[in-house]
Amino acid sequence: MMGVEKFGNLQRDRAANAVLPPTGSFERRVVFLGDSITELWDLARWFPGRGYINRGIGGQTTGQMLARFRQDVIDLHPAVVVILAGTNDVAGKTGRMTPDQIENNYTSMAE
Repeated sequence: MMGVEKFGNLQRDRAANAVLPPTGSFERRVVFLGDSITELWDLARWFPGRGYINRGIGGQTTGQMLARFRQDVIDLHPAVVVILAGTNDVAGKTGRMTPDQIENNYTSMAE
């Protein structure tokens, strides 16, 4: 059985998260969470000077993103999170997912 640590690839951005400075009173931190489409997006090029945080991991499903949502989103105190997910769920990367299961993962992240 695969543990949550490995399933969600929790170690991936743990060190980078630890060295982020606290958000300033006027900072509107934005975290991009997603799969390979997000991971490969060069945020510094498209949003120069914004310091947006990319937390995309190729191949991940909504369940895997949900497993790392606290450390890679909530604990970073963003004003906004942009989520791009679902293609790997549909592809069955971690097993068969129903539309309701995918929607429930989105709902949990939104809550």
